[in-house]
Amino acid sequence: MTGEMTIKEINRLRKEFSADKDARIVQNAVTQTTVQEIALSREVVASTDFTFSTKIDEWKVTNQKASGRCWLFAVLNLMRPGAMEKMNIKEFEFSQAYVHFWDKFERANHNLEAMIVTSDRELDDRTIGFILDNPSEDGGQWNMAINVINKHGMVPKSAYPESQSSSSTRWMNANLRLLVRSIASEIRGMIDDGGSKAQARAHKKKRMQDVWRLLCIHLGTPPTEFEWSWRDKDNEFHTRGTMTPHEFLEEFVTIDYNDYVCLVNDPRNDLMQTYTVDFLQNVVGGPPVEYLNISIEEMKTVTRKLLEDGTTVWMGCDVGKHMHRKLGLWDAKLFEFEEMYGIEFGLDK
Repeated sequence: MTGEMTIKEINRLRKEFSADKDARIVQNAVTQTTVQEIALSREVVASTDFTFSTKIDEWKVTNQKASGRCWLFAVLNLMRPGAMEKMNIKEFEFSQAYVHFWDKFERANHNLEAMIVTSDRELDDRTIGFILDNPSEDGGQWNMAINVINKHGMVPKSAYPESQSSSSTRWMNANLRLLVRSIASEIRGMIDDGGSKAQARAHKKKRMQDVWRLLCIHLGTPPTEFEWSWRDKDNEFHTRGTMTPHEFLEEFVTIDYNDYVCLVNDPRNDLMQTYTVDFLQNVVGGPPVEYLNISIEEMKTVTRKLLEDGTTVWMGCDVGKHMHRKLGLWDAKLFEFEEMYGIEFGLDK
């Protein structure tokens, strides 16, 4: 027996599929409608109750639009309640674009520094591949947001509003990715030709001017100070005059965000141990991304207790799985793909 699929075997597959009435019916449906709509479980849709026993907010929903900034929006949403309560206002948003700018800038510097640190490795090394695969991506982790906030502070959305590129990051990311990769190539070339790491860092810092230029063109120049005034829910006027991003952070962020711990459920590894990912970072010298591995049951218990206590919870996950955007549903049994295809996939978490 050879590994080739012969024409005879392919003809057998063709004949068996043609003889399968159920397969042909599903084929007719899926070639005309999205597979998600065909496989959508009516039972799950009909049995989902949107009335919650515990609800802690009535705030306006923030919108990341065509960007991958969900993690940043979630972090800043965690900080919104305290700020709104302190200012006695009904609606408020921190500038997501401001934190986004500094994440992009710091991440570019980190990835270029990583190319210097790993200069003794072959270019086809898996770690090098990880660093250069998508050095300008929007996604990130809790610790990465906190690193940027600690270093650069925060501002209200009015002081640094959305731009076209913050709301739709595709082209900015593509050109930033090209720039970072080209600088990385220059750095490796210098070191491979006998240059020192100090010389490579000097070149990196010189070229970071181009990173700054690109980001400022797309997102706007981040402010070093701004005027802050507001009217509260009783229509009373308040002003703080000129503030810096760090002054705004210190006055209006009321949670101890540096004390937060990221919980994760990774069934491949031991529970009650902390884990990290090498070079998953943005700020050089900042605390690493760390996760405490716990069971799903314990994670649910902790989350429920926090919500019942009126505390918002930051959550990160692979949102594209088992989600129906229009219906607002997210359920592991939402799509009956195995039943629809008549195939077993056989993988669990």
